[in-house]
Amino acid sequence: KEEINGILKDGGKIWLYFNKQELVCSMFYMPIKESSLRKHNVMFNEIEVGALGPIMVSPKYVGNGLQNEMIQVLNKYCIDNNKKYIYTKVCSDNVYCLRNLIKNGYILKDEYENERGMNSALIKEL
Repeated sequence: KEEINGILKDGGKIWLYFNKQELVCSMFYMPIKESSLRKHNVMFNEIEVGALGPIMVSPKYVGNGLQNEMIQVLNKYCIDNNKKYIYTKVCSDNVYCLRNLIKNGYILKDEYENERGMNSALIKEL
């Protein structure tokens, strides 16, 4: 709860999609710091970059194209907020998410390992 409140306080946004009372999917927009971008070989000014944070689709709704739809919503939001790029990170084992991101114009910028395993950092030009 504290982490989410911090993201919102810093200019982040959360989209929650429901089917009646059931949470179907969600997506975070997050501001990004230049230090995080540099760490993953992204050499853009943080003012020009928004970040796709955690994205979730309930298992019951997987396979319905919802992640791709949410990515389009984020694209529009970033364009409307004068962003030129969108940055994101994803676990390299999450092949479905990686495939969707690449299909939506994201380019691999860095691969790195942390306590959760191998990860990919990607960027999309708007």
